[in-house]
Amino acid sequence: MPPSAAAIADRLRALSAAQQFIASQMRAADLMAILDYAGNGVRVRQDFTGNKDKLQQAIGDLILGTGVGFDGAAADAASADTGTAFGQDDGEFNILNTNRQLAALETAIAMLAPISEKKSLVYFASGLNLHGVDNQAQLEATTNAAIKANVQLFPLDARGLAAGAPLGDASQGSPGGVSMYNGAAANAMQSRLISSQDTLYALGSDTGGKAILDTNNLAGSIATAQNAIGSYYLIGYYTTNTAKDGKFRRIKIALRPPRPGVKLSTTSNSTRPTTSCRWAAKIPGSELALAKKGGARETRIDFIGEVKDQYGTTITNLRDRVQVKLNRATAAQLARSPIEYTRGFTLLPGEYTVKLLARDNETGRIGTYIKTLTVPNLMRTGGLPISSVVLSSQQVALTAALFNAKKSAAANAVSPLIENNVELMPSVTRVFSRQQTLTVYLQAYEHGPVAAPLEPLEAYVAFYRNGARVYQTPLLEVHQGRGGRAGAVPIAFQLPLAALAPGGYTCQVSVLEPGRDAAAFWRGKMLVEP
Repeated sequence: MPPSAAAIADRLRALSAAQQFIASQMRAADLMAILDYAGNGVRVRQDFTGNKDKLQQAIGDLILGTGVGFDGAAADAASADTGTAFGQDDGEFNILNTNRQLAALETAIAMLAPISEKKSLVYFASGLNLHGVDNQAQLEATTNAAIKANVQLFPLDARGLAAGAPLGDASQGSPGGVSMYNGAAANAMQSRLISSQDTLYALGSDTGGKAILDTNNLAGSIATAQNAIGSYYLIGYYTTNTAKDGKFRRIKIALRPPRPGVKLSTTSNSTRPTTSCRWAAKIPGSELALAKKGGARETRIDFIGEVKDQYGTTITNLRDRVQVKLNRATAAQLARSPIEYTRGFTLLPGEYTVKLLARDNETGRIGTYIKTLTVPNLMRTGGLPISSVVLSSQQVALTAALFNAKKSAAANAVSPLIENNVELMPSVTRVFSRQQTLTVYLQAYEHGPVAAPLEPLEAYVAFYRNGARVYQTPLLEVHQGRGGRAGAVPIAFQLPLAALAPGGYTCQVSVLEPGRDAAAFWRGKMLVEP
């Protein structure tokens, strides 16, 4: 929806961005409609179509005249000093204008409601100010209508990245009075900008969308709404009970258990709609040994983490703690070995940002970690789906751990890294010694319906240095459906590192499925020390 109440420059900027998006970023599968609100109701300038020429023509037909009276006059310390002795109070006028704009959004949402698919509505605006609780009812009505109609709102501030003068620009008169000199006018100007964006933020976050603020790349921002509906699930319920007796019906929706995956810090694969990931963090044991030197008998490490999608929505949170007793034996062991902490969580395909913070309560030292994570949807891309690859040189019995976070037996049962109460500890740094034995572990997944008998998979591991292959394992045959969890086929290699000279290597894992002429490859850096 183009901004009817925006300034001429903002409207031109918004329409130009829409034209640029249609010309360069609109995909063949996209369907777009153009609506505007010009005082006499919401009008459909162009119904849903994938024809770029029609969309460009509809934007070109929009008349860029003066506003239609929706730009309310602010009444604060930064308002223009008109010098009038008497005038109508602007308060009620502003309340009415805000309600009209919110009602126009509700009308547009109602027009999209009959379409059962998920919709994204990009709303160009130059801010939208609420006036206390007077507009709250209409704001809630608009938000509720969007949720019921399966519409995500993406309010876009057409003003872009604004850097206004402290006392306002030439578009308004001087504030006048003592507020010009005591900072009240400058503070009111900044508060007015923030307040105008708060409503846009609420509309976006409360409907599952995102407010796009303080950016001059308006065309690129429209792509955010475009990508938001690239993958989603639609659940429909059609009752066969036609009795209108006012009784409630019980509806139960159950999902299949997610397929386990193996997770390092950066990648994860799965062919199921959800992906089970493992979160691994390593803390030098010497850090905890410092607490022992200070006389502490035990210490506690608090873990706080979150996973957010590309729109800034928090998908899952993590709060955990571990207690470590610092007696003489454990302190000596901590001084020469690190501590690893793992946690599992389930994600849908998409792009995510993973953040983790660890704090030693005894010494007060804090460590943080942030990383982007992409979970691909391999149901679309085809090929042979595999999990991430774990490189490890250590297996630890669950009963022999120095500390234990509270983990349920069910969580251990679905972890692919735990077998017979022994956990394979992934190497986060991928630094190994020649005296160690390297374990390479991954899982392959059945693609589509499983029809027995299945031909075995073939896998091997190769090591490259300076672009040349220096070592390769014999070909390993892995029979599908034997010993795996939930259709997962485990693949493991045991490699004595004495066969490799010290230095850096590129480890490549190749998995082949001859029956479908499919293959999957994984590469990662590692270091072998003397």
